Amino acid sequence: MEHPIIPTQRLRLFTYALFGVLASLGLFAYQQERWVVAASVAGALVFVGAWHAWLHLSGRPLVVEGNIRPVHYLQLICHSSIYAYWGFYWEGVRAHVPMLLAQICFAYLFDIALLWTKRGNFRWGFGNIPIVLSTNLFIWFKDDWFYWQFPLIALAFFGKEMIQWTRDGIRGHIFNPSGFTLGVFSVVLLTTGTASTTYGMEIASTLGRAPHMYVWIFLLGLIVQTNFPVVLMTGTAAIAIYGMTWLHTQTTGLYLFVDTTIPIAVFLGMTFLFTDPATSPRSSAGKILFGLIYGVLVVLEYQWLMHLGTPTIDSPGENLTYFDKLLQVPVLNLLVPVFDRVGRKINLERFDFSLDRLPVRIGATAAWCGLFGVMLPSLAYYHPGRDVGFWEKKCFPGEPKDAKSWRERFPDGNEEACRSLAVMYVDPCELGDGAACYGLGNLNLEGAGMPVREVNGMHLYERACEKGYAPACTELGNMLVTREDKADQGAAVKLFARGCELAEGDACRNLATSYARGVGVEVDMDRAFAELERARAAYDAGCKDKNRPATMADNCARLADVEKMLQGRGAPPGQPPAPSTSQFNPADLAAMMRAAGMPQMPANATLPGMPAMPPGALASLPGMSPEDGVPAAVMMQMKVGCDAGEGQACVTLAQALMRRANASPQDHTSAAGYVSRACELGVARGCGLLGIHYRNALGVPKDEARALALFQQACKGGDTEACSVR
Repeated sequence: MEHPIIPTQRLRLFTYALFGVLASLGLFAYQQERWVVAASVAGALVFVGAWHAWLHLSGRPLVVEGNIRPVHYLQLICHSSIYAYWGFYWEGVRAHVPMLLAQICFAYLFDIALLWTKRGNFRWGFGNIPIVLSTNLFIWFKDDWFYWQFPLIALAFFGKEMIQWTRDGIRGHIFNPSGFTLGVFSVVLLTTGTASTTYGMEIASTLGRAPHMYVWIFLLGLIVQTNFPVVLMTGTAAIAIYGMTWLHTQTTGLYLFVDTTIPIAVFLGMTFLFTDPATSPRSSAGKILFGLIYGVLVVLEYQWLMHLGTPTIDSPGENLTYFDKLLQVPVLNLLVPVFDRVGRKINLERFDFSLDRLPVRIGATAAWCGLFGVMLPSLAYYHPGRDVGFWEKKCFPGEPKDAKSWRERFPDGNEEACRSLAVMYVDPCELGDGAACYGLGNLNLEGAGMPVREVNGMHLYERACEKGYAPACTELGNMLVTREDKADQGAAVKLFARGCELAEGDACRNLATSYARGVGVEVDMDRAFAELERARAAYDAGCKDKNRPATMADNCARLADVEKMLQGRGAPPGQPPAPSTSQFNPADLAAMMRAAGMPQMPANATLPGMPAMPPGALASLPGMSPEDGVPAAVMMQMKVGCDAGEGQACVTLAQALMRRANASPQDHTSAAGYVSRACELGVARGCGLLGIHYRNALGVPKDEARALALFQQACKGGDTEACSVR
């Protein structure tokens, strides 16, 4: 094919314009305070600028030829259309447009310099642009690592020009330029654990935000498929993936790709990435084998990558499955001669079945249209895996057992289902769904289908709270209060306040407890009762909410508890409490405790771990007398501490009950409940005391075997007294 000669002066003006645009885009990034991006553009500018200057000074001749080809400008139109439609629904694309232009400028400057250096010849056309656009459809680096973006582009052009072979008498490049650089960088990112430096996961997940994106990619693909012999590869890849996912569902009862039959990024890859006519088989049977093996490898790599990483937000353990359509492309390009040898032996061309013939190509494209129509509902609209409840039931089946870890609590839980549930949560969480962030946090904290990641889980709870999901505020606050090594009571109070603002009854009650006990804030009984009022309002609303029947009973029970506390202060149910003139009034708390039905202790009793009260101190407190026993305020502090997850408070409260004079069976039962709670919270002494209850039938049925097991557990946990019990 002859190419027209272009005057060198035109190319020189073109390169000057490219340098000017690239410099302007670097300044634009600098004005946006994207320092690493600006420095990366400057570095790329200096590199290609120095190379061009050396070539000019060396006097090396350069011949410029025109190379306007349909395969290039049609791909340019298709890729640009995908970016335009996608960018309308994800701001990340719009923000990336200036850097796309910077990469296109760099690609031309690099390619000119490379070809000028190697052979003194440059073919001027649109071919550089689709390579840049195709590469960025799958991977681009985040700002802090953007300096790798230019080597990513440079490697594509280096591989195209420097790694070649002669096939069927024609000298050409071995690898699809975009596929080659994406494959190499994917291997590097996976082996170095640096996948999180790119927007690969965000690209794969946000493509589907645009409605009908499958249809849009399909329609654009028809432009290429009716003009070039590539449709067999796309169609057979779809058949392979569709068939393997069906087989997976039949054998496991689960859906391989979670909420679709073919992920949107895979559909994009099998339409526009691996189907480069120059680097794919030429025989019809070879094309069929090429597509089938691509599809099979997508499924196998997806399953492997799903086990390598499990999804979360902003963490090393992210979803790595977006590499499943990239890794195999260079390998398949290398095997193209093998596919063609096999294809020629099969020789479908003897039946005039060759995509080089327009009628055959149109017929094959029509068959692909029919196949796509059959698959479309399960691709984008009616897939059963889109129901989060399906995955929740598979991950958390039945009633949980009394244990800490997910595997012990749900022995029949399916790890693959939990990983798929995490995939379902990621994008909604990113879009601001607090409940999804909370669900993803639970999976991380419980180790459901993934390793336990406490830091990630707490981060996701915080994000959920910020997004307005109140239970996350309460749960995270409780975690901050009860963490033995890194307790942060002040932060917990802020979280309880945020949850209370969102009408979460437990958050309001915990906030009231904080003010009553002076945990993270100064003691303020007026504020404590005010927060109890807010808790009552929240529980009352939950008790009447028929749209949430699962939580109505709990809310009603807690409403009754809070109303008893408020009645004890003198306020009737449903009415605001009388104002207090004292910042801390033990009489208020004593009345609250009596109304709530909590027992009192003898006046001369002491609580283990707390200083004994001096003689006469009890009578000196307003509203109390020696006959009332240990101040109810103390008892309440232990009770609310135990409820909030303070294991030692549970132990102290249980010991106080058991040391009462004439302790009743009800006291034994209550004490057994408190030490059981302490044992669940990991307090070894609680397990030892619970063993005593089971051995002596104190509030629980006698169970010698259970008692011995609890003694052993307590001993291992550091309770030396339990070690001596036999």
